[in-house]
Amino acid sequence: MKENYIQHIQPSQPHDEALWQNYQQLDLIAKQPICWPAGIIITAANPYGQIVARRLNHHRHLALMRLLGQLRWPYQLVWGCALDDSHGELSCYCPVVEIKGRRLAQRMRQLSIYNVDAHSLSLVDCVGQRACIALGNVQNFWQVQPVRYVRLARKF
Repeated sequence: MKENYIQHIQPSQPHDEALWQNYQQLDLIAKQPICWPAGIIITAANPYGQIVARRLNHHRHLALMRLLGQLRWPYQLVWGCALDDSHGELSCYCPVVEIKGRRLAQRMRQLSIYNVDAHSLSLVDCVGQRACIALGNVQNFWQVQPVRYVRLARKF
Protein backbone atom coordinates (compact mmCIF):
# COMPACT_ATOMS: atom_id res chain seq x y z
CA MET A 1 0.00 0.00 0.00
CA LYS A 2 2.74 2.48 0.84
CA GLU A 3 3.98 2.41 -2.77
CA ASN A 4 0.49 3.00 -4.22
CA TYR A 5 1.00 6.74 -4.29
CA ILE A 6 4.43 6.54 -5.85
CA GLN A 7 3.14 6.32 -9.39
CA HIS A 8 4.99 4.74 -12.24
CA ILE A 9 5.53 8.00 -14.07
CA GLN A 10 8.79 8.05 -15.96
CA PRO A 11 10.67 11.19 -16.86
CA SER A 12 10.03 11.95 -20.52
CA GLN A 13 13.40 13.69 -20.63
CA PRO A 14 15.67 15.42 -18.17
CA HIS A 15 13.96 18.58 -16.98
CA ASP A 16 13.69 21.42 -19.39
CA GLU A 17 15.61 24.63 -18.91
CA ALA A 18 12.59 26.65 -17.69
CA LEU A 19 11.84 24.14 -14.94
CA TRP A 20 15.51 24.00 -13.91
CA GLN A 21 15.56 27.81 -13.70
CA ASN A 22 12.37 27.79 -11.60
CA TYR A 23 14.03 25.41 -9.13
CA GLN A 24 16.72 28.04 -8.56
CA GLN A 25 14.24 30.80 -7.63
CA LEU A 26 12.70 29.76 -4.32
CA ASP A 27 11.80 30.56 -0.78
CA LEU A 28 11.95 27.95 1.97
CA ILE A 29 9.15 28.66 4.43
CA ALA A 30 9.21 27.00 7.85
CA LYS A 31 7.68 27.33 11.28
CA GLN A 32 11.08 27.18 13.02
CA PRO A 33 14.71 28.04 12.28
CA ILE A 34 16.71 25.48 10.37
CA CYS A 35 17.62 22.55 12.63
CA TRP A 36 20.86 21.21 11.14
CA PRO A 37 23.85 22.76 9.32
CA ALA A 38 23.84 20.02 6.66
CA GLY A 39 21.34 17.74 4.95
CA ILE A 40 18.95 17.46 2.02
CA ILE A 41 15.59 18.98 1.20
CA ILE A 42 13.26 16.65 -0.66
CA THR A 43 9.63 16.66 -1.70
CA ALA A 44 7.39 13.84 -2.85
CA ALA A 45 5.11 16.19 -4.80
CA ASN A 46 4.67 16.26 -8.56
CA PRO A 47 6.72 13.24 -9.66
CA TYR A 48 9.29 14.03 -12.33
CA GLY A 49 8.01 17.60 -12.42
CA GLN A 50 4.55 16.62 -13.64
CA ILE A 51 1.81 18.49 -11.78
CA VAL A 52 -0.63 16.10 -10.10
CA ALA A 53 -3.74 16.63 -7.99
CA ARG A 54 -3.40 18.10 -4.50
CA ARG A 55 -4.81 14.92 -2.92
CA LEU A 56 -2.25 12.74 -4.68
CA ASN A 57 0.57 15.05 -3.55
CA HIS A 58 -0.76 14.75 0.01
CA HIS A 59 -0.69 10.95 -0.15
CA ARG A 60 2.77 10.99 -1.71
CA HIS A 61 3.99 13.24 1.14
CA LEU A 62 2.53 10.84 3.73
CA ALA A 63 4.36 7.99 1.99
CA LEU A 64 7.60 10.00 2.16
CA MET A 65 7.14 10.65 5.88
CA ARG A 66 6.44 6.94 6.50
CA LEU A 67 9.59 6.03 4.59
CA LEU A 68 11.67 8.56 6.55
CA GLY A 69 10.30 7.03 9.75
CA GLN A 70 11.25 3.54 8.60
CA LEU A 71 14.74 4.79 7.75
CA ARG A 72 14.86 6.53 11.15
CA TRP A 73 15.80 9.81 9.49
CA PRO A 74 14.71 12.86 11.45
CA TYR A 75 13.17 15.61 9.38
CA GLN A 76 11.90 19.15 9.55
CA LEU A 77 8.93 20.24 7.44
CA VAL A 78 9.47 23.17 5.09
CA TRP A 79 7.59 24.57 2.12
CA GLY A 80 9.63 25.09 -1.02
CA CYS A 81 7.79 27.73 -3.00
CA ALA A 82 7.99 30.23 -5.80
CA LEU A 83 8.92 33.74 -4.70
CA ASP A 84 5.34 34.88 -5.40
CA ASP A 85 3.73 31.78 -3.80
CA SER A 86 2.25 30.76 -7.16
CA HIS A 87 3.58 27.24 -6.59
CA GLY A 88 4.56 25.37 -3.45
CA GLU A 89 5.58 21.88 -2.41
CA LEU A 90 5.71 20.55 1.12
CA SER A 91 9.18 19.14 1.68
CA CYS A 92 11.31 17.48 4.34
CA TYR A 93 14.73 18.68 5.45
CA CYS A 94 16.75 15.67 6.64
CA PRO A 95 20.28 15.64 8.10
CA VAL A 96 21.65 13.06 5.66
CA VAL A 97 24.41 13.13 3.05
CA GLU A 98 23.72 14.02 -0.57
CA ILE A 99 24.17 10.50 -1.98
CA LYS A 100 21.42 9.17 0.30
CA GLY A 101 19.25 12.09 -0.76
CA ARG A 102 19.81 11.28 -4.43
CA ARG A 103 18.78 7.67 -3.87
CA LEU A 104 15.67 8.77 -2.02
CA ALA A 105 14.83 11.24 -4.80
CA GLN A 106 15.06 8.47 -7.38
CA ARG A 107 12.80 6.29 -5.26
CA MET A 108 10.29 9.14 -4.89
CA ARG A 109 10.57 9.96 -8.62
CA GLN A 110 11.95 13.45 -8.13
CA LEU A 111 14.05 15.36 -10.63
CA SER A 112 16.19 17.07 -8.03
CA ILE A 113 16.86 17.80 -4.38
CA TYR A 114 18.46 20.67 -2.50
CA ASN A 115 21.63 19.92 -0.59
CA VAL A 116 22.76 21.93 2.43
CA ASP A 117 26.42 21.68 3.37
CA ALA A 118 27.87 24.00 6.01
CA HIS A 119 24.84 26.26 5.45
CA SER A 120 25.51 26.46 1.69
CA LEU A 121 22.44 25.58 -0.44
CA SER A 122 22.84 23.76 -3.77
CA LEU A 123 20.42 22.42 -6.35
CA VAL A 124 21.26 18.81 -7.25
CA ASP A 125 20.04 17.09 -10.44
CA CYS A 126 18.97 13.53 -9.66
CA VAL A 127 18.02 12.19 -13.11
CA GLY A 128 20.15 14.03 -15.65
CA GLN A 129 23.73 15.12 -16.04
CA ARG A 130 23.46 18.74 -14.91
CA ALA A 131 26.12 20.04 -12.58
CA CYS A 132 25.08 21.05 -9.08
CA ILE A 133 24.19 24.75 -8.83
CA ALA A 134 25.42 26.63 -5.77
CA LEU A 135 22.60 28.96 -4.72
CA GLY A 136 24.19 30.63 -1.67
CA ASN A 137 23.72 30.64 2.07
CA VAL A 138 20.63 28.66 3.07
CA GLN A 139 19.74 31.44 5.54
CA ASN A 140 19.01 33.69 2.54
CA PHE A 141 16.26 31.26 1.48
CA TRP A 142 15.01 29.84 4.80
CA GLN A 143 12.34 32.06 6.30
CA VAL A 144 10.54 31.48 9.58
CA GLN A 145 7.06 32.65 8.68
CA PRO A 146 4.35 30.59 10.43
CA VAL A 147 1.49 32.57 8.86
CA ARG A 148 2.85 32.12 5.32
CA TYR A 149 3.51 28.43 6.11
CA VAL A 150 -0.17 27.93 7.00
CA ARG A 151 -1.30 29.92 3.95
CA LEU A 152 0.79 27.65 1.69
CA ALA A 153 -0.63 24.55 3.42
CA ARG A 154 -4.15 25.73 2.69
CA LYS A 155 -3.35 26.58 -0.91
CA PHE A 156 -1.36 23.49 -1.89
